[in-house]
Amino acid sequence: MKWIVVTLVFLLLGFTPPPSHTLRIEISGLKNNKGQVIVDVFSSRRGYPLETEYAIGRKKISIVNDNAVISFELPPGEYAFAIIHDENMNHILDQNILGMPKEGVAASNNAEGFMGPPSYEKAKFKLDKTMSTQISMLYL
Repeated sequence: MKWIVVTLVFLLLGFTPPPSHTLRIEISGLKNNKGQVIVDVFSSRRGYPLETEYAIGRKKISIVNDNAVISFELPPGEYAFAIIHDENMNHILDQNILGMPKEGVAASNNAEGFMGPPSYEKAKFKLDKTMSTQISMLYL
């Protein structure tokens, strides 16, 4: 009953939900069809790209013919995403003793880091309309 009253108040006041846009990510260059692809979307530099608890969205997708496609519905804003090819499906990026990725990685804008992951500043983009982007996986 309370939910109905709240909904009616919003409708009477002309409240409309914020607009959202589709972000479509086409991922190519996967070295095989093993495992899954995980995409984490961040709306600030906090935690980007490895502290996934700060991601505002996370999706996992199967790989078909060494490619994957995934979409997010997001409000307008600034974002960056990080991608891993989770070959062993343990839901994390496996790294060697030096911290180098053992699995494929990628970032929005196809940003690359030097001696580490790319910065949020290199990977960030503005989402103000529906957009599609093509990303190539990197294997070190």
